[in-house]
Amino acid sequence: MIVKRSIALASVAAHALWIADDNPRAAERFLDAVERTLRTLERNPMSGIAFDTVVPELQGLRKLRVSGFPRHLIFYQPIRGGIRFVKLLHTSRNIPDALEA
Repeated sequence: MIVKRSIALASVAAHALWIADDNPRAAERFLDAVERTLRTLERNPMSGIAFDTVVPELQGLRKLRVSGFPRHLIFYQPIRGGIRFVKLLHTSRNIPDALEA
């Protein structure tokens, strides 16, 4: 099971639109890669790297790079039977600040 927070879906859409401005096919590949990475995490929720945060609702947060798009990180929490997809961020962002927003 993959529980997708609305902010996570919005972040994926925003990144895909940004990529599509220059290369629509790359945006399609990006969306496919995000889904593949999420399915991998669903099967292996502990495969990402732990990410410490002071935000109480984000305790247990982990991150993993999107397959084929190494500058894009999926932040998620393992849950019973799968994962909760929290947010997708580009590595150029101030990650702690972006997660709190």
